[in-house]
Amino acid sequence: MSVSLATEDLEALRRLSTPTICNAIEQFNVRPRNVGFFNNDIKCVFSQFGPLVGFATTATIRAERPDAKPDPLPTRWKYWNHILSQPTPRIAVIEDLDDPPAVGAVALGDRR
Repeated sequence: MSVSLATEDLEALRRLSTPTICNAIEQFNVRPRNVGFFNNDIKCVFSQFGPLVGFATTATIRAERPDAKPDPLPTRWKYWNHILSQPTPRIAVIEDLDDPPAVGAVALGDRR
């Protein structure tokens, strides 16, 4: 399925706050309203860049206790290919499962 958004649609979304979008999604009644909200652990660390709008590709990482597989490269390429299969603009959203978080790092860039 091919999905795309016109530039003017992206700009319209960029003008809306996250709570406004979340409140609108609640009206679809796809889950209870006390499920799926952000807590105060979510912080904007690069506010100078302004709002970000795009298609999210999600993953989880664990650097403290990596998988027993000796070569995680195939998994990384699978995620890369998944990112590249999404419409643009695309955003990588990666959750660190380490406790405490930020034991490792993920670096993504354009491989073209």
